[in-house]
Amino acid sequence: MSSPPAHSCEASEVLLLGRDEKLLSYREKVLRRAGFATVILHWTERLDTAALPAAKVVVLGHTLLKEERQQVISSLRKLQPTPRVIALDAQHISVDESQSYDAIVGNLAGPALLIEQVRKQLINNPARPG
Repeated sequence: MSSPPAHSCEASEVLLLGRDEKLLSYREKVLRRAGFATVILHWTERLDTAALPAAKVVVLGHTLLKEERQQVISSLRKLQPTPRVIALDAQHISVDESQSYDAIVGNLAGPALLIEQVRKQLINNPARPG
């Protein structure tokens, strides 16, 4: 059995969070094919953001409302180490809100840019101590 390429992030976990199950599934397939371990969490009104699964990178889907994104960010910032956060949908994120994220990717930018940002957050910017 051959070992993974040097740039592979197989052991790194990416949490995908959003409302649209089809988009979550598509993004999961894209990231898994790129070598990332992923977990999908479908947003519901009953979601306990204090009990989010551990992940090194969290991708917030563009289907989340601003208040929901802020709720997730608040919960994530309490974790040790603090995961990196990528928000999708640059069009609806204000300058003030953008400071809460490590990266922002337009939801129509395509899979290559998402893969690039996830890789960048994992390799160049490991999880912060909190």
